[in-house]
Amino acid sequence: MSKVIIVRGYCGTGKSSAAKAIVSKNDFAFLEYDNFLWNINAVNKPVKSDYEITFTNFLTVLKNYLKTNRNILIEGPLVPRTKDDPFDIKKLISIINKAGYKYKIIQLIASDRVCVRRMKKRNHIVPKWERDMFMQKHDTTIQKEEIVIDTSNLTIQQTINIIKRIL
Repeated sequence: MSKVIIVRGYCGTGKSSAAKAIVSKNDFAFLEYDNFLWNINAVNKPVKSDYEITFTNFLTVLKNYLKTNRNILIEGPLVPRTKDDPFDIKKLISIINKAGYKYKIIQLIASDRVCVRRMKKRNHIVPKWERDMFMQKHDTTIQKEEIVIDTSNLTIQQTINIIKRIL
């Protein structure tokens, strides 16, 4: 049976690096939620419909992948970014369940100091909305079945190894 692995967390927790390493060595379709958000990242003041379209597009692509019976890895912060953002992890899980897939949710966390240090090392600009969200300590509503890994004192390889054991 195919499965869906959801790796989520804030910027600087190691989720993108870990997810890409796992996908590169396993047969997973890869859905990076941030790729769906790029269209609104450049907008100074996104409106509710921008977020709704983004989430709808993401769910449409996910539903199409769920028809292929492939393993899927979803990566991203996977939390509502603003009051207008309709992202809903429970809706995402419901769609996965309806398709008959098993799933695991892994949330990577790290201390503020570590996340900021990691963000400074990046060769791309972290969008202002994500920096603001990080600094406001936005609640990510941990799901009861979610596995939380604190990466503050882990290398990326250690993080990858832990996630592989979970798979």
